[in-house]
Amino acid sequence: MAKPNRNAPRRSGGTGKLLLGILLGFVLTVGGIVAYFYLGRPPVAVTDVAPMWEHLIGPIALHTRTAAEQKEPPFPANEDVFEAGAHTYRSECAQCHGTPSHDSPLGRQMAPRAQQFFSARDRRATAAQAPGELYWKTAFGIRRSGMPAYHRALSDTQMWQTSLLLHSVGDDLPDPVISLLNQGAPAAQPTVVKP
Repeated sequence: MAKPNRNAPRRSGGTGKLLLGILLGFVLTVGGIVAYFYLGRPPVAVTDVAPMWEHLIGPIALHTRTAAEQKEPPFPANEDVFEAGAHTYRSECAQCHGTPSHDSPLGRQMAPRAQQFFSARDRRATAAQAPGELYWKTAFGIRRSGMPAYHRALSDTQMWQTSLLLHSVGDDLPDPVISLLNQGAPAAQPTVVKP
């Protein structure tokens, strides 16, 4: 039987080196992120180009939360509900989200851009949202978007009326409702956005 050579180099499994490498990589990554936010120029101005992760992460988290917490409307949609919702919309929402005859220049300059609920571009996406999802966004707002929470400023009834109205923008709303929404709005003009 051969005796083991005590002077021969020991073989390491490499597990310790692997763990050390993972730990070092983690520390360097976290350190780099912290240094970027403290020493770099993170995109915080509305005029800055949005980072790729902002468009990927934000909508996923928002959709997950609203889907889990949305409720069913306590009353059905009808013309009276739409008219009441139109009054609330004109006073609280139109300045950022526009009207059937006028997009909002203010909302188009926000980052992210405020949906123009009645525009051809955004109408279908607005109508595709469930009334409960629209209610949740109205009640609780959306972080880092300019959308405030209205749960202390409006009643539940007002928020549901507005949500049911917005859910129905893809349909032909009754003429009296369209008239209420357009009341006091400037004449339709194309908005010129400077590059």
